[in-house]
Amino acid sequence: MELPPMEWTLDYELDIRLDLRNPKLLHSHFIEAQLHGIEHLAEHVREEEQHFIDATEQSDGREPMEDFAYFYPVTYCTFNWFAISLTNYLRLVALVDLVNRTSWSIPDLVENEGVVNKTCRDYVEEIVPAVVQWRNKVAAHPAATAPIGINDKRREADRLGTLLQSFSCPVVRTAGYLEVARIRWQIDGETADLLPWSVTAIYEHLTPRFWPDKSLRPHRHKPGKEPKDEPGTYLRQARCAN
Repeated sequence: MELPPMEWTLDYELDIRLDLRNPKLLHSHFIEAQLHGIEHLAEHVREEEQHFIDATEQSDGREPMEDFAYFYPVTYCTFNWFAISLTNYLRLVALVDLVNRTSWSIPDLVENEGVVNKTCRDYVEEIVPAVVQWRNKVAAHPAATAPIGINDKRREADRLGTLLQSFSCPVVRTAGYLEVARIRWQIDGETADLLPWSVTAIYEHLTPRFWPDKSLRPHRHKPGKEPKDEPGTYLRQARCAN
């Protein structure tokens, strides 16, 4: 009989591991649930991307998808669900690493709340800054429902374009990928500062580091219709990283 694994590698680049037999703080089930959710959401978007590839010519440029939220509401919402699930998962990975290094318990987390929050926040922001920004301004709650005003002494005021885009963001097809924030709204000269990102491109980029056994099925393009990556785009960088 094959014995169950004794540990789970969460981050292959930094060698962050969770002891499954004697976890210091976190049980693995919740972390596993987040990962399954992330994979499911990415697979859903990949299916939609393939649907558009099969139904249309390939897109080498930036092709706006008219009224995407109306015609494909679940896929539209998937960007929000993915952003929340991914940031939660990565924050937990950072917490596992912190607890491994410090042997802290739950009371220690409260006593060192500043260190815990900064460690988890910095880890996620370094890995997926565009997703974190989307999570903060769109997915957790639309920025328009809790705007940061010009009189706030601690935080920079929200741009007017960002407030509009927080509840009205176009979806674009680029090289077969569905992405958000490629088109940015502008009001009174204030352009939204959201960064463009794609669920599946982010997932593919993170696969070698975090879940090498859970790769997405690649796009299947028609012969002679394979898209060409635009130099300098984050999609090119994501593919090169793989």
